[in-house]
Amino acid sequence: MKIRIDICICTYKRPILLSKCIESLLNQQSIDSYDCTIIVTDNDANQSAMTVVANFSDQNRPNPRFLYLCEPDKNIAKARNKCLEHSSGDFIAFIDDDEDASHNWLFTHLNSIELYQSAVSAGPVLSRFSEHTPAWISNGYFFDRTRYATGTILSTTRTGNVLLKKCLIPTEEFYFKEEYGLTGGSDSEFFRRLSNKNVKIIWTDEAIVTEEVPESRACSAWLLKRSYRIGQGMTRISVEQNSINHLPIFILRNFLLASYAITQYVVFLPIDRKSSFNALRKFSKRLGMLTALSKNYYQEYK
Repeated sequence: MKIRIDICICTYKRPILLSKCIESLLNQQSIDSYDCTIIVTDNDANQSAMTVVANFSDQNRPNPRFLYLCEPDKNIAKARNKCLEHSSGDFIAFIDDDEDASHNWLFTHLNSIELYQSAVSAGPVLSRFSEHTPAWISNGYFFDRTRYATGTILSTTRTGNVLLKKCLIPTEEFYFKEEYGLTGGSDSEFFRRLSNKNVKIIWTDEAIVTEEVPESRACSAWLLKRSYRIGQGMTRISVEQNSINHLPIFILRNFLLASYAITQYVVFLPIDRKSSFNALRKFSKRLGMLTALSKNYYQEYK
């Protein structure tokens, strides 16, 4: 019997990128060896992704099948939950609608889960830029995410590039928190919650996807807001999961680190643009970690 795999994509008004993403999934190594369903949840109430999915469905491929869903309430956590509610596979993969999967992406994740006896395998997301992106942005590594040696155990991850073995996920934890739907961070919270339940999450560095960075994001304002939101999310999850042991020490530490980052920014500003901006990003992150204590969260996806 073939392994059943559901590949989940949550999308919002990006039909061209979604089409490229699906094409990369159809070109997966050994795709016909699996029983695959590509589940697309459209978070646009106007169902802008329906035509894209219908065009692929009309090509009469026996495998993979397509399932189109719509979550009209703009909330990324609800869209992810709709994918989970309609999944029936042995494995569930998540990939973002603006990403392309490498040819051996799915095969590599599956092998890694078997080799390391894990419940979750996460992989890297590599950024690519348009020719109009400012050189200091494209060459600054600001969009690079941390990579690890394959097999490294993680405490959390994201849904941009991940495969889950469904039978190893506790049923009572199999949902994304909808209160994170506009702020972002529901995926980090979800996987941190699984990790706290001793669900093994490992890194697979060879399971690569690439992400197209739009010009609207390739700027200092977006990067600073993202750093701020990430900082807020880190504190929010830590508070909700009771992992901040001494609040006064937490506040003092982040205040000092924020102050140090501002000092670095001032020192590097006249001599090194990249270093000064990285310092400003660190300040923004620490500021977010502190302001999250007020529970007044920045809604990036509003």
